[in-house]
Amino acid sequence: MQRYLCLVFEKKFAVLIVFSLICSLLYIQAFSIGFLSDDYGFLWQAKEFGWRAFEHNFNDPFFIPFSHVIAMSLYSLVGDNALIFHVLQLLIHVLIGWQLYLFLKEYLNTSNEFAKIAFLSGLFFLIFPYQTEAVLWLSSKSYGYSLFFGLLCIRQFFKYYDSKKNSYLLLCSIFLICSITTKEFGYLLPLIIALLLWNKGKLSFKPIPIFIFLIIIISSIAIRWIVLSDWIGGYGAGVHINLSVIAWHYSAYIVKFFTHIRYSDDSMIFFYGMSGLTLISFGSLLISIIKKQKVRKNALVTLSLFILSLLPVISLEISSLRSIESDRYSYWASIIVCTSLAVAINKLPKTQSNVLSILWGIIFISLTYVTAQNWGKANQVKENYLNTLERLPENNLLIINTPDNFNGAYVLRNGVNDYLKFKETGKRATQIDFQTFTKVNGGIAYLKHNIFEDKNGASYYYKNPKLQSLKNIEKDALPFNMYDAVYYFNEGKFFKIEKP
Repeated sequence: MQRYLCLVFEKKFAVLIVFSLICSLLYIQAFSIGFLSDDYGFLWQAKEFGWRAFEHNFNDPFFIPFSHVIAMSLYSLVGDNALIFHVLQLLIHVLIGWQLYLFLKEYLNTSNEFAKIAFLSGLFFLIFPYQTEAVLWLSSKSYGYSLFFGLLCIRQFFKYYDSKKNSYLLLCSIFLICSITTKEFGYLLPLIIALLLWNKGKLSFKPIPIFIFLIIIISSIAIRWIVLSDWIGGYGAGVHINLSVIAWHYSAYIVKFFTHIRYSDDSMIFFYGMSGLTLISFGSLLISIIKKQKVRKNALVTLSLFILSLLPVISLEISSLRSIESDRYSYWASIIVCTSLAVAINKLPKTQSNVLSILWGIIFISLTYVTAQNWGKANQVKENYLNTLERLPENNLLIINTPDNFNGAYVLRNGVNDYLKFKETGKRATQIDFQTFTKVNGGIAYLKHNIFEDKNGASYYYKNPKLQSLKNIEKDALPFNMYDAVYYFNEGKFFKIEKP
């Protein structure tokens, strides 16, 4: 059995088949989920403007043109066929795990021992429970694209470094451009390559690749400035360069990855169990770090890579500590975590290593399967909401309690009006409150005695950014004259609020 598994570890296309089968089953939700939340913003613009949407950057605060090229190309071919979009995103995830396996085989060694590390690293990355947002939410596609092209860039650079063939450097440069123009993480690649070279004792001054990398980065930043009128896009410099939260956020990511506290209940039994399992798994590696200088160097590089891989998003919110919301931010960093776990397990005696490999695999698959269900249920909530909304008789609507997320899986935080425009319904909806769902026909608030209360009697008060004078949602304060009708959504249904 051991010999057979070693043969599988060595056969790259056999590994690709295994990875594909596992992900197809684990992320089976991908074949039934439609579009969610921000997805409709792209669809409406693709339908309305076509390729001319590039003239206004798809109204995107980020500069990710190649990501939009891929999406527009797919839309031009298949229209709004959500299945094809999801299949591509799942395929990219599989290919990332496979590219990680191929790179580690090349970088570490060609022996069976290192082939096992490469295989486990790729497998753990694919089944890691914090990947569902990046895999199942189409609007997070850029994280996968950028990481995929990033791994290709790194592999081609090392082939160039070893062979001195300029064709590899050309491919490396192309993939660097692709990674940068699909997500800003791509700017990290030259630093990542330098760290990996230093770890192998190969770091030296190479003027040609350094010059090419500088030209690519400077040109990209210049174009970004022209398009966005700012060198930092997205949420703005005030958010992205908020230094006061960096230490806390790095600590939170460590707790998230190594204790899996999100999945623990109030008793914290799972938290303590997973923390203990992590210590057992990393025990031998930690001792080696203390005793061996070479291992300390490897650990320093690993820590540096972990810090780098979170740097573009470290100032953003860390809700993913307790929720699947924003898990996409740590998609790059999860490679470092999963590879570290595979290396640590491989340091243990063979029997313990095999047992822990199986145990971690079972835990990751179980947690990922449970997490992925939320995206399927989020799609059910979305379908019910939008289908019912389309059938409402009025056109200009004020809607209270729009589904925001289902246990962290986005439903319609954005995109309601984009959907209505995409479907050419002639309707327009203003939302002044959003709610979290914990069951498909759930909802947390309902109208009682002219104010909204939850089922435990606590009142809900909302400040509405669109209607400055509305501070409390009270029936006699709702702006009925501005809309054809006012509805609130609860228990899977729309309820009309009559003018007092």
